[in-house]
Amino acid sequence: ALGILVGLWIFARKAKLPYMWGLDRISIAVPIGGAAIRIGNLMNSEIYGGPTDLPWGFIFVRDGQTVPMHPTQIYEALAYLALFIVMWYLYFQKDAARKQPGLMIGVMLVWLFTARFLIEYVKWNQVAFEDSMLLNMGQILSIPFILAGLALIVWSFVNRQRHPDPVDPVQHSFFYYKNQPKPKSRKK
Repeated sequence: ALGILVGLWIFARKAKLPYMWGLDRISIAVPIGGAAIRIGNLMNSEIYGGPTDLPWGFIFVRDGQTVPMHPTQIYEALAYLALFIVMWYLYFQKDAARKQPGLMIGVMLVWLFTARFLIEYVKWNQVAFEDSMLLNMGQILSIPFILAGLALIVWSFVNRQRHPDPVDPVQHSFFYYKNQPKPKSRKK
């Protein structure tokens, strides 16, 4: 995640665009990546919840379980897919990325980490030291991101500056830079 943020910062500087411009747009793709990761966790029988008698409980045989458990990976994947739909709507229907810089990344942070915070209640603790804690480590680590997202949402409403439209969106793509014709060399 840190590498994405650094790469986005480098791109924003090179393309002469505000960093928030990139953050608002990357917030559309992040939920899809998160959902894919959770499906991978499901396939590997990782990070599942406690016992359940609900009809959609999974028996994680690969991990030695014999009773149905909450498939928290599916809960998170569905929350992230719903977030993707909201982000898509905000970007393409409401033009939020341009009209209110910071709103989209703020909504993404609040939604994603609130979902994670709530789903952690039905997950089994991943390490033994969490057993004696009021909130587990996943919940504790989610709180700063929820607060940062709320701050960005408030900031986006207080500071309603519009993002500049790139002169030509094609010029800000990788393919534009890569496929430019090379200048002809002069032969003597």
